[in-house]
This record gives sequence, C-alpha cells and structure tokens, in this order.
Amino acid sequence: TGTAPLSATITNYVGRRLRFSAYSFSPHVTTYNRRGRGRDDSGHFILSYLKQGSAIVVQDGREACVSAGDIVLFDPTRPVRIKAAMRVHSFDLGAEQMKALLPQVDVLTSIALKQDSGAGSILRCVLDELIAASGSLDDEVSDRIADAVPHLVAAALAAMPEASRVAPGRMDAYHLARIRGFVRDHLRRADLSPEMIARGVALSTRRVHELFG
Repeated sequence: TGTAPLSATITNYVGRRLRFSAYSFSPHVTTYNRRGRGRDDSGHFILSYLKQGSAIVVQDGREACVSAGDIVLFDPTRPVRIKAAMRVHSFDLGAEQMKALLPQVDVLTSIALKQDSGAGSILRCVLDELIAASGSLDDEVSDRIADAVPHLVAAALAAMPEASRVAPGRMDAYHLARIRGFVRDHLRRADLSPEMIARGVALSTRRVHELFG
C-alpha cells in the first residue's frame, strides 16, 4: 500500500497432497482476478488462520474483517481482494473434496470464523500443531492428514450461522450444476449411469432422480 515496498517472509510445506505455508506481510493489497478453472484443474480453497495483525477479505460481495485468532476461507479461482498487514498460516484444501463434504461451501467464503468453542476451537488447535510438526511429517502421515483436515474444516464452517441460511432452491441449483458438469466431463464413458453420477457428485441416486424429477 502507498509507496512503501512490500516486505514478506514465507515458509512452505509441500507434501504429496498436503500443502500449507506460514507468511508474514507488511501492509499490502492482494487481488485475485482469475475466473474459473482449467479443464485439468480441480481447483482449491485457501484457508487462512490469522496469527497476528488484521485483514479485510472481500469475495462475492461479502466482506470479512479478520483479526488475530480468526479463520477465513476464500476461493482463489474467483475474484477476491485482500487488504492486510499480518502474520498468517495458510492451508490449501481441495475444492472437490470440500464441496462433497459441504455443498454450500461456495457461499461461506469471506466470512470470519470466530468460534472459541466446538469445532472452530478444535480446528485452531489442529492447525497450530500442524505448523509446529511440519518438520517431522513423513509422506504417509502427511497424506492421512490431508484427508482428515477438510472434514474438520467442514465441521467448523457448518457450525456457522451463515451455513444454515442457504436457501433450498439455491442448493438445488448448485447440485444441478455439479451434476451437469460431471455428465459433460464423462459423456464418452460407456458406463455413465445415475449410480455413477451420484457417486461422482457425492449424492444418493435417489437425490439425483429427485433433482431431475
């Protein structure tokens, strides 16, 4: 921001499937303008756990004022603006897995998670321990953690009041879009069937039929 040069320190952990970082930034503004994903890019969400400082995260018309101890999720494949001076721990989460665990996750970005109890508190403890143990993780343990963390993130986000305010019609439209996308991507498969589609989008076969009934 202004004319002062950006000062930053970054430490990364990159496993086969688990990726996270510890950042420190001087005051700055970051803007992601990318729209959509490439054909072979399944995408990811970024979970930011602010350890020091403050940030304003804006995505899809939602603005989160984030302070130390808060957690916020955003999707770097959709436009987002971040104004911050902070020390932050950042974790990559696969978009496909997050959407299977929490279908409404797209409308829960840019909302500060401030829970001091329950799943939010547990999530903070796990993220702190993960950063502390980064130097001792082997590939097998790292892969298992990569499977487990999205479940805990989904539990913490689902406990937010905003998660229960998603209109049923909007959820139906979201599921229909996912189903149509899956069908387009697998149209040449000879075994394409309602059962295969249901598995691919993490819904029951009955629910798939209901959506198109």
